[in-house]
Amino acid sequence: MRFIQRFQFFIDVPTDFRIGGFTGKVSQGAMLTYLKDKNPNLWEKMHESNHERPYSLFPYTKISNGATIGVATTDDELSQTILRIIVEDDYGKIRLVDHEFPVYQVQFNKVNPVPPKPPENGSGFALRFQTPAVFPDPNRKRKVNPYLNLQKLWHTTKKTYEMITGETLDENLPQRIEKQVAVTNFELKSRRVSITKTAKVFATTGYLKFIVEDNEGLDYLYRLVQTMEHWGIGGKRAMGFGKVKVKYFKN
Repeated sequence: MRFIQRFQFFIDVPTDFRIGGFTGKVSQGAMLTYLKDKNPNLWEKMHESNHERPYSLFPYTKISNGATIGVATTDDELSQTILRIIVEDDYGKIRLVDHEFPVYQVQFNKVNPVPPKPPENGSGFALRFQTPAVFPDPNRKRKVNPYLNLQKLWHTTKKTYEMITGETLDENLPQRIEKQVAVTNFELKSRRVSITKTAKVFATTGYLKFIVEDNEGLDYLYRLVQTMEHWGIGGKRAMGFGKVKVKYFKN
């Protein structure tokens, strides 16, 4: 079964360098251009429609020794291109806004899927949004209720898991999870996020805590949670939206 491969690019940026607002669009453009220079064949593949794009982006984040941009993928050609960069020590430079900065390290992590088995009743997990999450809204002009948007969380994650792995899960799994896994604590907000100077989307931020009340038929629950952690939730993941940090806890 194919699953997720994660790559983290470490960039040598000065401490006073800043990217204003949400960094996803800048990060996506920078990474696409960087990888196009390494393998021109990737350009068309990485510009396919949102449902077919073979990667998910973890946008520009400042760290103590520079900054990082992450890429998750299941695509062999994209993975081999990045692995070749590591093996050949050919990091080069990446362009952010109007500046070029050297890439000084690339880390690789192959995510091993957890075994499909029922979780313990009373166990659970928490999702903390590291970047805003976008959920499809039939009326894009109105401000959306974030809690109602998150009712689509399991449905969209199931579709993502099936796209990544090529497996087909029980079509009733999202509804089963909604009934048997309770939200015990949450703090959610909906806000406008600027993608470009003129384009904005409504997105959800905050955190959610879940507890398993009935584990029957939930063998793939933690596979879906793992997909959220390493690929993201909602839409526009290739632009860096919907990245979450997951914390697990036992009964």
